[in-house]
Amino acid sequence: NGRHLALSSLESGIYVIRLLDLETMTDERIRLEGSNWWPRWHPDGGQLAFLSMRKGDFDVYLKDIRSDDTEEPILAGDEDDVPFGWSEDGHELLVFRQNYVEGAKLTAVRVPTDSSAPVKVLAEGDFLNADVSSDGRWLAMTILRSGRPEVFVQPYREPGPRVRVSSRGGINAKWSPDGTELYYRRGTAIIAQAFREDSGASFVPSGNEEVVFESPLLHPKNSWFVVAGR
Repeated sequence: NGRHLALSSLESGIYVIRLLDLETMTDERIRLEGSNWWPRWHPDGGQLAFLSMRKGDFDVYLKDIRSDDTEEPILAGDEDDVPFGWSEDGHELLVFRQNYVEGAKLTAVRVPTDSSAPVKVLAEGDFLNADVSSDGRWLAMTILRSGRPEVFVQPYREPGPRVRVSSRGGINAKWSPDGTELYYRRGTAIIAQAFREDSGASFVPSGNEEVVFESPLLHPKNSWFVVAGR
């Protein structure tokens, strides 16, 4: 609903998740077991998926902030799992999964979880983030290539080519709410890039990387930032 901001902070040696009310500018800690961070809002605005460390590895849990019910595990196995975001309908959670046997991969996990349904592998590689467009058609992702992160886009629901969007590095790819632009960070700047579809319904970036915001607060050493306005 645009009113609350979920954030994590290091307190007394563990990470905790807090909700900041942007109208009253007050915050409240969500009571959770263990160390918890990387919150990701469900499209319904009432649930949070988050990264949790409780048994020595990284797992993914879901908390309904509208109730006092205990958080539920989404993925709590032997792999290290990191939640990246939700599909536009809230039925799938994008999760980066990594283990020493199968390597690293970007997956889509059905929520509520169904043990009979296989985890859908979207791509393999070292991913830093991923985001689904508001119409559910496109998947934007940041991939580490030769030591430098770059932004790519590929179809989400259907097979199709992966297209590079950034030209000189980019990270934290995120769609605009109306799905007409893709934002990403490069150094201390937020970049916006529009796109079109060709006759074959493939993604074609404009090639015009517009700097919409720049600040020392966006330096790579600063892990968290909020940008408002456009």
